[in-house]
Amino acid sequence: RWELAGQNVTKDISAEYHDFDPIKGKTIRTLAIVPRAFLAFDHANYLVSAGRSANIQIQVKSNTAIKSASLRLGLPEGFKSEPASLPIFDLEENKNYTFNFLVTANQNALNGKITASLQEAQHISSHFSQEINYQHIPFQYLFTPASAQLISSPVLCKAQKVAYIAGAGDLTKQAIQQLGVQVTSVPTNALMSFDYKNYDAVILGVRAYNTVTEIDH
Repeated sequence: RWELAGQNVTKDISAEYHDFDPIKGKTIRTLAIVPRAFLAFDHANYLVSAGRSANIQIQVKSNTAIKSASLRLGLPEGFKSEPASLPIFDLEENKNYTFNFLVTANQNALNGKITASLQEAQHISSHFSQEINYQHIPFQYLFTPASAQLISSPVLCKAQKVAYIAGAGDLTKQAIQQLGVQVTSVPTNALMSFDYKNYDAVILGVRAYNTVTEIDH
């Protein structure tokens, strides 16, 4: 706002941070108003059969110092978490923390969404943040509710131990582990010498035949 010829003139401008990168040149980031904390689940989906439990990790990034808060999960019908509420103290600004809950499904558990929230006396943080950072567009934050899917399904898995050969960056290993199976990764340089006889099955990841040339031998 300024005065021109006796008249008050007002103009809205963006609050921006300008920097210079020796490779990219001038860079501009718009001021972002963010939640006091970001929350994220360690998996997008969790398989918890009736009568069984799963360890669920919540990753918290504090964007400001938080003296006292409680971390809670919102669960579909038929699930419970231990603890029901997790007290948290003295989170430092711009630090990452990991917290654990044990989630159990009863016989009548229904598939649904699990959510996370960090509750302070005057604030509630319940969003996940994804950074969108490309050279041809301005830097942006994408805020979405911190959530994942809880799936309760009767699964009978006879395998106790499996050997796993990774594919093209897939999440097969994590999915098998959610069935309660012990999974051992086989190094690509040890495919021929690895002792497979103590395992119930050998599982190949997505496109493993295309990415692991040693399989052909």
